[in-house]
Amino acid sequence: MWSIIVALSIYTGFFFYRRNQSRQNLLPSQVAFRFTILAMVVAMFAIIFAAHLVTPLLPTKAERQTFELLPLGTMDVAPGTVVAQVGSATRGTKYIVKYQNRAGSVVYETIANSALVTLSKGVYTQGGGTLTRYYTVPDTTSFWAGWAIVQADDGKLNGVEIYVSADAFENKVSVQ
Repeated sequence: MWSIIVALSIYTGFFFYRRNQSRQNLLPSQVAFRFTILAMVVAMFAIIFAAHLVTPLLPTKAERQTFELLPLGTMDVAPGTVVAQVGSATRGTKYIVKYQNRAGSVVYETIANSALVTLSKGVYTQGGGTLTRYYTVPDTTSFWAGWAIVQADDGKLNGVEIYVSADAFENKVSVQ
């Protein structure tokens, strides 16, 4: 897309000479038009380049998403189980959870057990648990955010915390 725009701009700005007309026969309005097109193309690239330079320099802020965990129900687990740990000791383990996302639909998610994941078992008042994700995202309220190219997936995941009631957790890890 950008290559087409650049090619058309260069063609219009530089190579718009008529076959029978030399460069000395150009009208001042034609020279001004070509200079304007060239200046707009250069300005466009300068703005895009500046935006790519400013984006990594944006200040960041911490953000978190918390979801209430729902009983798994349909899996091969005990009734009332909210978090199931599955896998093997040699190939790694995963946590299976079910929650309702912000859009209102129910999501089953498999979370790989890594250094970012913390599982806390304790007494949870509702008999369920929570899933909390911690992110570092660019601060879009800063002055420089207007000059940056910020996308929705620019956040960095810093950690996942699963807090579950001890009676709502089931461990299905094999030793193999």
